[in-house]
Amino acid sequence: MNENRAVVRAYSKGKKVIKTPKQVLIIMMFCLSPYVSQASVDLVDAFGVIPAETHVGLSPGGKRIVSVLNRDDSQYLVVREIGPSNKSRAIYKFDNKTTKVRWLKWANDHRILVSIKGPSKRGRVDTTETRLLAIDHDGKNLKNVVSKRGGRRITQLQDNVIDFLPDDSDHILLSLDEDQNLEPAVFKININDAGSKRVHHAKKNTVEWLTDRQHRIRLRVELENGEYRIRVKDLETGKWRLLHRHAGLTKDKLDPLGFGENPNELYFLAYHGNYLAVFKGNLSIEGFPRQLVYLRGDRDVNGKLWYSDLNQQVVGIIDRDSNERFIWHPEYQAFQRGVDSALPNTRNHILGMSKDERSYIVMTSSSTSPGVFMYGDRDRKSLVPFIWQYPELVSINLVEKQKISYETRDGALIHGYLSVPENKDQRSGMVVLPHGGPMSLSRDGFDYWVQFLNHLGYSVLETNFRGSRGFGYDHLEAGLGAWGTQIHNDITDATRWAIIEGLATEGSICIVGVSFGGYAALMGAALEPDLYQCAVAFAPVSSLTRLLKKRRRYANPELLEKAIGTNRRALKSMSPDLLAENFLSPVLLMHGEKDRVVDVVHSRRMADALRAERKSFEYEEFEGGDHHLSRESNRKEALNHIRLFLSKHLTAEN
Repeated sequence: MNENRAVVRAYSKGKKVIKTPKQVLIIMMFCLSPYVSQASVDLVDAFGVIPAETHVGLSPGGKRIVSVLNRDDSQYLVVREIGPSNKSRAIYKFDNKTTKVRWLKWANDHRILVSIKGPSKRGRVDTTETRLLAIDHDGKNLKNVVSKRGGRRITQLQDNVIDFLPDDSDHILLSLDEDQNLEPAVFKININDAGSKRVHHAKKNTVEWLTDRQHRIRLRVELENGEYRIRVKDLETGKWRLLHRHAGLTKDKLDPLGFGENPNELYFLAYHGNYLAVFKGNLSIEGFPRQLVYLRGDRDVNGKLWYSDLNQQVVGIIDRDSNERFIWHPEYQAFQRGVDSALPNTRNHILGMSKDERSYIVMTSSSTSPGVFMYGDRDRKSLVPFIWQYPELVSINLVEKQKISYETRDGALIHGYLSVPENKDQRSGMVVLPHGGPMSLSRDGFDYWVQFLNHLGYSVLETNFRGSRGFGYDHLEAGLGAWGTQIHNDITDATRWAIIEGLATEGSICIVGVSFGGYAALMGAALEPDLYQCAVAFAPVSSLTRLLKKRRRYANPELLEKAIGTNRRALKSMSPDLLAENFLSPVLLMHGEKDRVVDVVHSRRMADALRAERKSFEYEEFEGGDHHLSRESNRKEALNHIRLFLSKHLTAEN
């Protein structure tokens, strides 16, 4: 591993620490670098790189940092020592193909838990398997913490930790199913020798367990025929009782987040009017009256609770997508304001704190800054940059996203973003880029797809069409069962709005998307053949009837039925592979062969349909590739295909 260690040290050079009387300060070296002209940079090499390091975590004592270094299509588990030696070393390697890191967590100052995942098969069904490893900070004593017991089958998902037991750092509580019904029991696992003891038997239809802050199993979630039932365990009687029941994707949902220091205080997400908010309630009070804790106002709140190990309180919630922390505790609000004042004009996400909360890690980024990880020391009043996520982009001027809004044909107001290359005529080549999901959203942060397209010379239009998450229940609900109708119309209306506003020119617009965005790109080309010059779809869904047919492979098929609908005639009218005769513009299809989110069969059948209709298309399939272009070679290959395809079919002044 000597070569690997040399790689890590290269990323550790050039650090600066600045002490000031203020709470924190940082020299923004990545913003002060001289501009390098686009002509001197290969755009595929620059934007096709995987983030240099990810999964960054701080040890409880605050003296070590673990991360995953991405290099040469592999992943290296890296540990940094904070202090005079400032050593970094790679302690383990993953091939980022058959196995890749899912998450990391310090169990204590010496031992690290590593969740890994990879594609596999169970019979004739393609699956994703997860395993949980434990390894010392120096790379010794590697263990798979779930050992195969007797003749029992190997559990598919082995990384569902329900309690890290911070006061017992040699053990964790793990939820594991032991039979084909996927109903998990709870085990106490020794992370040093993989010894295990069942502490709670499986319960019928139970899919999730939750412990309180005293590490007792107190709540379980049942799922049956699309209905969620939340049951809690009474501390005095030891009996389980029903707390709440709701169907998926409904406004009366109650999503448990965790317990407060009071063992009867439960925090949960529920709708406050049209928006998800954080509530708490006391389980010992009849009727379980709820108290509003945090509401954003015009956006949903979502994520997991932020517990303070120091004061044993819930202080905020961590957004599940962006890692942004929404804080309601005054002391932690003041701390976040101090960080933000030292790092203006960026989003600054506190990723972790030491147990005494005197040291911390923050990631700072924006649409024009791809991300820097910093180590903070509150006693020294300093911040140290130690990882640039995209070192290749440090000297490239990135394009800022502009917030936009437009009115749809039925009078709804939709929000989105427009990115226009510097010194470019806005009316020349535009890419419409629908996001994936569809229950996801476009954000204002760095996006390598957007920046790559900008630097090719194209404006990029993103829209948070109805069905997008985060804009309230009504906005989300309007997209259910309406993939090829309401959602398609919202995307089309965004494109026509851009033309009317003089931001794009008819005849020079291409629609590009990934996953659901790829589906939307194909539907745009099929239903609006005169609007788009071309379409690019990576890992697209092409057949809603196939999704419906395969729904029993999902843990909650009723949720899928609600998302796409069940009327087969309607689903056929919204399936691009059955609309191939409508296509007039050329299409680029790409898919990873080992995609476990959208089966590669979708692209293969779409290609067959276009071929049968003698349409203009290209199809590229990446051997061993996944849904997220996680391997750098796949990512660069995909971007290169896009560059060549757009250069032929979409005018831009490069």
